[in-house]
Amino acid sequence: MNYKKYQLFTLLWLVLSIGWNSTLAQSTLDNSSSQDKIKVEGTVLDETGTPLPGVNVKIEGTSVGTITGFNGGFELLIEEGENIIVSFIGYKAQVIQIVGNKPLTIQMQQSLEQLSEVVVVGYGTMRKEDITSSVASVKQEDFQQGVVTSAAQLIQGKVPGLSISRGNGNDPNSSASIQLRGVSSVSAGTAPLVIIDGVPGADMKLLSQDEIESIEVLKDGSAAAIYGTRGTNGVILITTKRAQNKEGYSELSYTGSVQSEYITNRPEAISASQFRALIEDGTITSSPDLGYDTKWFDELIQTPVTQYHNLSLSGGNNQFSYRASGFLRDATPIVENTGRQEYGGKVSINHKALNNRLKIQADLQNTVVDARFMDNDIFEQSIVRNPTFPVMDPDDPTKYYDPIGAYGHFNPVAKQNQLEKTEQQSYLLASGRVSYEFFEGLEASVFGAVTRDIKKYNEYLDSDARQSISDQVAGRASRTDHFSQNRTLDLTLKYKLLTNNKHNFDVLGGYSYQDFSYENISVSNGDFVFDHTKWWDIGSGNLLKEGRAGMGSFRESSRLIGFFGRANYAFDNKYLLSVSARYEGSTRFGDDNKWGLFPAVSAGWRISQENFLKDIDMIDELKIRAGYGVTGNQDFGNYRSITTMSSFGRYYDVETGKWITGYGPGQNTNPNLGWERKSEWNVGLDFTLFDERLSGTLDVYKRITDDLLFTYDAPTPPNIHPTIFTNVGSMSNSGIELGLNAEVVRKKNFKWNAYFNISFLDNELTKLSNEYYQAGYIDLYGLSGSTAFLNDAMRLEEGRRVGSFYGYRNAGFTPEGEWLFFTQDGELTTDPTTEDRQYIGNGLPTTNLGFGSNFSYKQWDFSFFFRGELGFDILNQKEMFYANKANLNGFNQLETALTTHEHINDVVFYSDYYLEKGDYLKLDNISLGYNFPLQESSPIKRLRISASAQNILTITNYTGLDPEVWNSGLTPGIDGNSFYPRTATYSLMLNMTL
Repeated sequence: MNYKKYQLFTLLWLVLSIGWNSTLAQSTLDNSSSQDKIKVEGTVLDETGTPLPGVNVKIEGTSVGTITGFNGGFELLIEEGENIIVSFIGYKAQVIQIVGNKPLTIQMQQSLEQLSEVVVVGYGTMRKEDITSSVASVKQEDFQQGVVTSAAQLIQGKVPGLSISRGNGNDPNSSASIQLRGVSSVSAGTAPLVIIDGVPGADMKLLSQDEIESIEVLKDGSAAAIYGTRGTNGVILITTKRAQNKEGYSELSYTGSVQSEYITNRPEAISASQFRALIEDGTITSSPDLGYDTKWFDELIQTPVTQYHNLSLSGGNNQFSYRASGFLRDATPIVENTGRQEYGGKVSINHKALNNRLKIQADLQNTVVDARFMDNDIFEQSIVRNPTFPVMDPDDPTKYYDPIGAYGHFNPVAKQNQLEKTEQQSYLLASGRVSYEFFEGLEASVFGAVTRDIKKYNEYLDSDARQSISDQVAGRASRTDHFSQNRTLDLTLKYKLLTNNKHNFDVLGGYSYQDFSYENISVSNGDFVFDHTKWWDIGSGNLLKEGRAGMGSFRESSRLIGFFGRANYAFDNKYLLSVSARYEGSTRFGDDNKWGLFPAVSAGWRISQENFLKDIDMIDELKIRAGYGVTGNQDFGNYRSITTMSSFGRYYDVETGKWITGYGPGQNTNPNLGWERKSEWNVGLDFTLFDERLSGTLDVYKRITDDLLFTYDAPTPPNIHPTIFTNVGSMSNSGIELGLNAEVVRKKNFKWNAYFNISFLDNELTKLSNEYYQAGYIDLYGLSGSTAFLNDAMRLEEGRRVGSFYGYRNAGFTPEGEWLFFTQDGELTTDPTTEDRQYIGNGLPTTNLGFGSNFSYKQWDFSFFFRGELGFDILNQKEMFYANKANLNGFNQLETALTTHEHINDVVFYSDYYLEKGDYLKLDNISLGYNFPLQESSPIKRLRISASAQNILTITNYTGLDPEVWNSGLTPGIDGNSFYPRTATYSLMLNMTL
């Protein structure tokens, strides 16, 4: 940890220490007078007799109080005859008069009114039973266990219909891919809108996992429509932890963990002895045997250790509360010379004034990242590199052995150490809210926020690297600086009316403004005198003097303005109705189409409140709901509706003797460019049965996206450019989602909770052309290689699903090992044409599922969680490119070239031969924990240790490294050329609260 990090943590510790000591001092003063007082001890239990920790025990009419410990116990100095108030969320408060100092046993009773779960929705909260849209809520206690590199992993597999995948193993520098209810666009973004504490577009990857209180997912159109042009792909609402406004509250918490990784599945290249034998029998003639036995893949591996620490202090009283926290996540991944370190802090305050009518809330978060990346293709090179070559030069052991040879065939260890790629990032999020209640039920609120993201990408290739020597350039350096800023302003007015005649009504109206700016500058240079200056003295390279250096910069900006409203009505707590709308404009749209209206309506019927069901004891809650909503998608580049100028090379001006860059129109003006418009129907059922032992949700939906954006050929004239970006196509997604939770065993010392979710998805591109703009199909994922038989891997065409593989159908092999294929007519051929290609599979999973259980026995708890994907194919690109004997002259190959594919004696062809069923089921998480029983006099309120493991078992027939590949966007189901190791992780964690 460098000096700046010490400064940050020292400052944070001083702030925490001052606040902690002040709170302790106040508590001591409040209860310091013990004359004429008696010591009362007691235990608080729930309805089943289980001790309740964290219960508030307060002397009536004073600010003096305490909370129960882990065993439900408390002790308090009090005058005889005084009353204590015992309260806890979800239970009825009790007032008990103290007579004598006999130990008390207090059993709490559940309060159905207080037990109503509150769920965060757009611009507010609602009781769960009042929600008429499809909304999933995951609380902190249900998050994935162990250390994660992104908040998205906390809910992976927990929400039906939400697909989260990581296609690059456990690389901490990679991001998770998120998709909700399928693909809804062919050119615009497909990821859900992320909102953190009311700030749209905030970066969830940079949050500390211990700062998150809950994550809600707005799944259907009626829930997301209030976010207008950004709601098409769903909305993820993240609520972070805040201090509680209650008297005498103070808490100091620490979470620490250490994690290590182990490779679960590694690629096996042809060994040195096998390679040597192939040279001896004449199979390999173009690569020599230098006598070494180098395992190139293993040479790139290091011992991985990740440590994580989070320290927080919160406290306050009924009028003012605060929370301050700091975290450090230091990841040393499994790949040599890479890593990622994150550290940061967050401070939040709440304040009430003017008889609690005025509420002030402020948050400030800063996260700093220092990362080092690997080169993209070093693991590919670890496969194709001659295993008889040494790592270091035998003639000079201080240098790498990397002679200039065939293109792309280099020493991967040398490149990983001679090419340095780093990123430094500083992310700031500041927000504030001021609310004022004019009278009971009417509240106005002003919310403002700003996010600033500064990134610096640096790259340097040493002068003695093979590429530098080949180019006759003594080192190459580049630096790119990014700056982005988003500003948000929301004005809202809420009114809530509760009447005694069964009518409940609340209404919300508001104005929203957001602006976005992005700046970038990049420079590159080469041929330096010294390597050690790297990018810090980038102007000293000789390429600048020769006019061969590079530089560029640009700036972009856009704005969103919206007016929104929502009204909720409930009659007799049975019949529910919600109506919302957003009228929004974006500078990204054309002059004739800048504004759009996005309405939504949903209704619910709580059948369980009807008299004909109230006498059925097995039904606790039963609600039918239905909703319809319209949302938009404006997640595409800026300035696509106007004519922009682009450079078209340079020419020499004879008159001036100068080189001049030519410019011309880069795109056509499109005043009608607008948002993609998604309409969605959703019908759902919520139920709770058997004394709240079984609960669940069932949703059926149909979403249709019209006016899909795509680049089409345009006639010239009248257009000035041969293509145009415009709205034409349509796509549909439909599916069924089911989520179940069961309290299987509910005993005093033993509990067992089980949960299960499954979702089914169907997708179709229903329209791609109209009378003005035509596109028969879209070819996707070009396969590059040394033969002409690769083409594109996928095709998107009207009437087909996203993810359709399009290629040759394999019919076996000739006796000589040549490929045989089916033609379009079903005939056999060894020489297919492009017209013989056909649809051969699909990479988009039709089914996602997850299930698990939580057990607790006294102080012990144990949990496990499985998740999986079914109904899709995977293109095993690694086997296609690196398991063919025809490539052995010049490149090593995977061992399967000599086993599984030993019969192939032909060039690489893309066909269904390399498609495999990708169905899998993973034991994604398993955890064992122990909660220490603590004495009531102990200053420690909670002490827990736990051990967890992730990704330790995969059940699949797929022969590749990992069936969990990127399954979002338009090209799902492709296991690309990256051989990044797949690992299982093991963690130890300590949680302590004072």
